[in-house]
Amino acid sequence: MADLKPITAPAPNPKPQTFFSNGLANFLLGLKVLYGECRWICLKALRGAELSQMRKRLDQEYGALGKALADQLAGLKFTPGQALPPAAPQTELGLKQIEFLKEEIEFMLAEQLRQRSEFIATRRKLLGIRDEDQS
Repeated sequence: MADLKPITAPAPNPKPQTFFSNGLANFLLGLKVLYGECRWICLKALRGAELSQMRKRLDQEYGALGKALADQLAGLKFTPGQALPPAAPQTELGLKQIEFLKEEIEFMLAEQLRQRSEFIATRRKLLGIRDEDQS
């Protein structure tokens, strides 16, 4: 039998790096990052508008709850230590809606932070940036 030699790939012939090719690569990388940031700014603005609407709705619910309580308690005189009358269904519904809106706003803020960190991690992976490159 003939001697078997392992087959190895020829050594790559690296292209010499020139100022132009390095500069062009950096420029294209900068454009990709700029595009990603502009996209993120647009998404953040849309989410900010949605959060603003939810906060406005929360304020409206607080106002509606105050009005419902005022209507419910109108004409009643209280002494210290006296229990409040049972809550009307309208009042309970307002409290539930307020609690829901608070939870939804908290969730949206947490989701926005999660998506930003995911966005950065994806960009780093696509651009081939490692953590040790940050120093």
